Amino acid sequence: HLQSYKDAKAMLIRLQEERKLVALFESSIAARDKESLKSAISTAEGMAPPYNPPILTDAKALVERIEKEEAVISGLKKAMAARDHDKIDDLLHEADELELDSDEVRQAVALKARLEEEAETVNSLKIAIEERDLNKLSAFLSKCTEMGLNVPEVGEGKKLQTQLQEENAAKAALKDAVEKRDLGVITSAITKAETLGLTASTPELAEALDLKITLEKENAAVAKLEAAISSRVISELEAALAAASELGLKASSTPAITDAEHVR
Repeated sequence: HLQSYKDAKAMLIRLQEERKLVALFESSIAARDKESLKSAISTAEGMAPPYNPPILTDAKALVERIEKEEAVISGLKKAMAARDHDKIDDLLHEADELELDSDEVRQAVALKARLEEEAETVNSLKIAIEERDLNKLSAFLSKCTEMGLNVPEVGEGKKLQTQLQEENAAKAALKDAVEKRDLGVITSAITKAETLGLTASTPELAEALDLKITLEKENAAVAKLEAAISSRVISELEAALAAASELGLKASSTPAITDAEHVR
C-alpha cells in the first residue's frame, strides 16, 4: 500500500508539473516570447520521462519561426545600412514568405524603391552623356542634385554640360558672324570654336570657314581694284575687274568697281 501511495503521489506531482508547463507554453506562445518558449521546451525534454505534449511541437515551430524573423530583420538592418539593393530585395522576399510585417520591412521597402529610383536616374544620366544631349543632361543633373546623389557620373555630366553650353554659344556666335559678313568677327568666332574642339563637320563652323575664304578673296579683289585705280594701268584695271566679276562682286555693293570702271 505504501508503494502505491508513493506512486500515486509522484503521479500527481508529475501531472501538476505538466499542467504548469502547458500553461507556460500557452502563455509564451500567445506572447511570442522566444526565451520563455525555449526554457519551457528544455524543461519538457528534461523531464523523466520527457514530456511530449502536442503543444511542444507548436512551441518548437514558433521558436523556429521567430528566429527566422529575427534573422530577416537583422539582415535587413545590415543591408539597409550598406544600401545593398540586391540583398534588401532577397530579404524582402523572405519577409514576404514569412508574412512578416515590421518597421524594418516597411523601411526596407521604401529604401529599395529609393535605390531603384537612384539607379534609374544615374542610368538616364549616363545615356544623356553618351548622346551628348544638353537638355536631357541638364534635366537629369538637376534631378541628381534634388536627390542628393554624388556619383562619378554627376561630375562627368557637369563637365560635359559646361562643354556643350560653350559649344552652343560658339555655334550661335558663328551664325551671328556669318549673318554680319564681317571678316574680323568671323575669324574670331572660328578661332573660339576651334579652341573648343569643334571641327568642320559642325555645319556652323563649315559655313563660317567657307565664308571666311570668300570674304578673304573679296577683300583681296577689292585691294587689287584699289591698287589698279592708283596705278591707272588699263591691263591691271581689266584684270582686277575680271577677278571681281568672277567672285560675283557688284558695283552696287563694291564702290571700288565703279571707281575702276570710271578710270578705265
